[in-house]
Amino acid sequence: MGYVLPWLTGTGAALSFHAYDLAEWTTLIPASSVETPSLLTAFLLRLPLVCLGVISAVLSLQLRGWGQVAFVFIWIALAAANLPPFEFLSFSDNPNYRQQAALAGLTFAAGVTVMLPFAKRAIRLEWIGAAAAAVGAAAALIGLARGYALLSDYGLE
Repeated sequence: MGYVLPWLTGTGAALSFHAYDLAEWTTLIPASSVETPSLLTAFLLRLPLVCLGVISAVLSLQLRGWGQVAFVFIWIALAAANLPPFEFLSFSDNPNYRQQAALAGLTFAAGVTVMLPFAKRAIRLEWIGAAAAAVGAAAALIGLARGYALLSDYGLE
């Protein structure tokens, strides 16, 4: 829920960004395309959705009944949330769209991987969930700091 609440509030209502909006906004700034690696700030702001998808997949394995169905649905919805717009089919060379497609694929693949029968026996799901939570939190904090710095550079804070 916190992912879609305002993370940064600018001078106007249109400049109140939640994480996904902030990630999209940073891709429009020329400075983000020369970051090393390219679009790092957008990646860091989108990575928490991937981590939430992994956590949802892990939780679906620990529940039964409707709870399991709900978390599988959440995992698939989070993978879909990272998908690029339909223009990706025409402009597949766009690095922003490629990043979104890769993160959507990663979310889906990670969920499928933890649901495989051998994976359930070979790995401790609690560790996967805890690692995903830690990576997501760190990425969110670093991405937020970098996004705020970009807003400050443009005097929009």
